Amino acid sequence: MKGLSYLILCGICLGTIGVFVKLIGPDISAFLIASIRILAAAGLILAFLASERRAGLLELRRGDFHIFLIAGLFGVVFGFGFFVKALTLIPVANAVFLMFIYPIITAVLAKIFLDERLGKYTILALALSFTGIFLIYGQGVNVLSSAEGSMYALTAGLGYSVFIVSMRYMEKKGHSFWDVVFWPLLLGGLMLLPLNLTEAMVFLPYQDTVIWLAGLIFISTFLAYIFYAEGLETIQAKHATIIETLVEPAAAVFFAWLILGEVVPQYIFLGGFLIIIANLIVRLDLAEDESHRKRI
Repeated sequence: MKGLSYLILCGICLGTIGVFVKLIGPDISAFLIASIRILAAAGLILAFLASERRAGLLELRRGDFHIFLIAGLFGVVFGFGFFVKALTLIPVANAVFLMFIYPIITAVLAKIFLDERLGKYTILALALSFTGIFLIYGQGVNVLSSAEGSMYALTAGLGYSVFIVSMRYMEKKGHSFWDVVFWPLLLGGLMLLPLNLTEAMVFLPYQDTVIWLAGLIFISTFLAYIFYAEGLETIQAKHATIIETLVEPAAAVFFAWLILGEVVPQYIFLGGFLIIIANLIVRLDLAEDESHRKRI
């Protein structure tokens, strides 16, 4: 139960990302928010491991540098960076549900690069997810900002899926959890900096803005990783991802409604529901297949 509690707390922390980005608003430009968030979180992780005398876990092998670089580019620049950009253009629920295509794409990429078997229900999951995307994206395609924001969210989901597959690959090679988190964050955060030149860079450090930014860094990122790492001590990763799939989007939509007053239209709710169901089908399918292989 302790591990489950940590994972629920992780999902709740991740669910606050949209609210903090919305509260920061135009006071800080989107890619600058993402850059500060990622690099500050990397610094906090390094300080945390040093205080725990576990900094030795951060092992950067020459032969693995390109994998960390790929994970940083796709997971941080496209995943984290584009997700923040999407949140500045479309409602929280739209961005979160569209970004949550990543577990399904992860399953496909894991089949290609990690030789993990796709379950028999994966095609059904893909059909449900694409239907959900159509419901969410298609309704707002005539509005330029909505279409642009939706594309950023979808691209973020694709990028984040590469990040997850890279993490799995590096963990199979013997790298620790913190190892496969810290180096992509650091390298990706540095690669994210040039994207600030593509938009009007704004940084207005009002008191409220600094508070919301600190919340984004500490609660939505650093604490989320701490809780996830603690949860993995007692719960297997395949079960942990199922919990996150349920908790994070629910928390994001709830906080957006409670704090921002965002109301989720029926077609967005239905599209998001289909995407979440598709993710659960993939997760449970993979778990069932693994159990079958162990019995054999």
